[in-house]
Amino acid sequence: MEQHDLPPLVAQKADIHRFIAAVAGQEGMEAVAVVGTLGVRKGRGEPQPGLVVFIEWPDGAWWLWARPLRDRAIRDDLPPEIRAAWDGWPRPSGLGGFWTRARVEGLRLQRETVDGADELVN
Repeated sequence: MEQHDLPPLVAQKADIHRFIAAVAGQEGMEAVAVVGTLGVRKGRGEPQPGLVVFIEWPDGAWWLWARPLRDRAIRDDLPPEIRAAWDGWPRPSGLGGFWTRARVEGLRLQRETVDGADELVN
């Protein structure tokens, strides 16, 4: 299992989708998961903060769990939303497609060790 913290990449305005696709493109990866606070849209309304767990497999199958937040706390008045590709749901906008992008663009996360520094990711 690997873990990559995305907030530093977001702060640098990095292409997060491309980064996750490069992670997916590594040999031996069995699944990719995105876990954290993201904008969750209910219907056509504005995105609201929510806790999200999104898992995608190499065959394009995916699973999503999302729970809306209010003032950084879980909303008890709304149940979690659970969706999956195998139930016929369309893939959530902005999430997934990581494996396809890795194959199409030939992406694979590369790592280097530099003297005096921790491992760097390219």
